[in-house]
Amino acid sequence: VGSDAKFECEIEDAPNVTFKWWKSGIEIKQSEKYRILSGTTSSSLEILNPIKADSSEYTCKASNQHGTESCRALLVVTGKIPVGPFEISDAMEINSGLKHTISSLDSVASLEIVNCTVEDSGEYVCVASSEAGSDRCSCTVTVKGWFS
Repeated sequence: VGSDAKFECEIEDAPNVTFKWWKSGIEIKQSEKYRILSGTTSSSLEILNPIKADSSEYTCKASNQHGTESCRALLVVTGKIPVGPFEISDAMEINSGLKHTISSLDSVASLEIVNCTVEDSGEYVCVASSEAGSDRCSCTVTVKGWFS
């Protein structure tokens, strides 16, 4: 997730070769999802913004009047995007340690403040980034003191 996937198929020079791409036995056509570029001896398939559902076996078939040759490749899209770091509004980066635990599960990031005190109050920002770009969200944490 986050960058395009590209497969390339190359053959030795042969007359009248046509290339076709297949995903799990179904022919792929040029579309907003797939970019196919073919020449006389090579073809490439780009899968734009792949997601987990694009995980599959991809096959390139090169054919002419003398026969067909094919090659296969497996694409696995994990769907994991690097998450973090968390930071406080005064730009102090927070890392996991005794005071803070940062975790990520199924693309959901969590920050646990251990034994929080009034000093932990403030705006917290989570930054998620990958090759495709970054995004951020923030929240304000208010810790009220204990009164006896």
